This record gives sequence, structure tokens and C-alpha cells, in this order.
Amino acid sequence: MGTYLMIILDACRYDYITRSTTPFLYNLMLSGSYSVIRVRPSFATRVEMFTGMLPSRTDTFVDYVLGLERATTVMKYYAAKILHHLCPRKLIFGNLNIPIRLRPYFRINPSLVLFYRLERECKKPHLFGFLRENKFDVIFLYGHSSTLLSNALRIVRRLKDTSLRNIFLVLHFSDLDVLGHLRGPKNITVKFALYRMDRLVQHIYTQYCKHIDMLIVLGDHGMEEVKFHVDLLGMLNEMRIYNRYKLCKDFVFFLNSPMVRFWFFNKDCLLYTSDAADELDGVDI
Repeated sequence: MGTYLMIILDACRYDYITRSTTPFLYNLMLSGSYSVIRVRPSFATRVEMFTGMLPSRTDTFVDYVLGLERATTVMKYYAAKILHHLCPRKLIFGNLNIPIRLRPYFRINPSLVLFYRLERECKKPHLFGFLRENKFDVIFLYGHSSTLLSNALRIVRRLKDTSLRNIFLVLHFSDLDVLGHLRGPKNITVKFALYRMDRLVQHIYTQYCKHIDMLIVLGDHGMEEVKFHVDLLGMLNEMRIYNRYKLCKDFVFFLNSPMVRFWFFNKDCLLYTSDAADELDGVDI
């Protein structure tokens, strides 16, 4: 037993750790235990880290899923339809680009909601449930370093000033993920953020290492340099789906980062879309 500190650096892939950009983490990697774990791509990697299960088992690949029961709520549907006509080109939810008119057709993935509930309640099959079963007090903090660090240091100081033991503290820093999506992996601001996160981990470790029995540093994913852009909405127009089939009646869709996700209610529409997509460059079905 003891006091364990886990630091998750969101969007810090293993190959980002270098002698020049992240000297502390680089030396820590050489002096401690280090491994690269290949995970299946998903939009909910924390689920994999905290359950040890693939998305195919947890059903948590994405945040939003089809929820037709929402579309049956007449007022919600027509409110969204009015918004769509007021601002037809606008998309919402950041990288979850769901057209406003289609918003009533989708809901947050219930499997992901269950995962977060297990996290809060410290129940199996979650890492926190295992720790609670083994008499650990679990503390989990998530956010940007500007707001997270002061709370984290306050907790670590408590460990220093009291006889509290069997603590598992998780600090999940989101700084790199936000910058990586905006600027790409090679941008100077991302490099600087990497260096700053390295100094942050070093500060926590050097100040409180005597009171921490184990330090675990995790990164979940990285970013790729964008080499070209694809106008997915333009492709849908090029495929002439709207000329043949009706949105909401035959199909619904939204853009999910580099993917466009379809739900078909008409088999002919599915076959036509598959055939039309095969003729477009840069599209994988």
C-alpha cells in the first residue's frame, strides 16, 4: 500500500518524449519502467485505460449515438428545425459537427455515461472500483493546468502534512489536447506546451517525491499533421444524396472529427451512398 500519483497527459504520445523538449520525462523514462501499449483508436481512450477493455466490449467508441426517441419529442424537433432555417450553415458541438436540424436525433452514448458513473461511484469494472476494494482513497482531478495545478498541489501538501496513506491521486491534464487539435503536433506552441508540462511534472515530483511511493505517467494519443482538407459536406452534395433521398426520413448523419457517420433507414439509400462513395477520392468506407 502507499500513496500513488498518476499523471495523465492528454494527447502526449510516447514519441513526443524527447531529450530536448521534455528532458525530465525523458530521463524518468530511462531510469524507471517504460512501455508502449498499442490501443484501438477511439474517442474515449480513458475508458480503455481505466477498464483494460477494448471499445468493442465497452461500446464506448464515440460520445454521441443515434437516439430516435429524442426525435419523437415534437417540440424539440421543431425547435431544432427552426434554428436550422435561421442559421442553415451552422454546425454545433465543436468536432462533433451535428447539423442543428439533426440534433434531436442523437444523444450522449449511454455506455459512456455508465463509465463516468462507475468512475464517480468507484465500482467495478473500473480501476477506481478495484482501488476502493483494496482500501484506497481515490481522488481524480481533470482539466487545464491553470486551474488544476493549485488544487493538485493542495492535495499533495495534505499528504505531506498528515499521516494519510493508501491514496491514489489521478491528475488528468488537458492542455496538449486542446492545442494539438488547433495547431497540429509540430507547431511551436505545442512544443512549448510539452516543455511546460514536463516542468510541471518535474515540479510536482521534486517537491513531493518523499511523500509519493509511486509516480505513473500516461499519455493516450497524439496528433497527425494535416496534409490536406476534405470538404465532407461538399462530397455529400457531389454524391447527390439529397436529390434522391430525404434527410431524416431516409438517413441522418454527423461529422465526427475525420469521419462522417451515417444511419440509414432505407436500404436503397445505404447501397446508393456506398456505391457513390467508392467513386470519390480520399474516402474509405
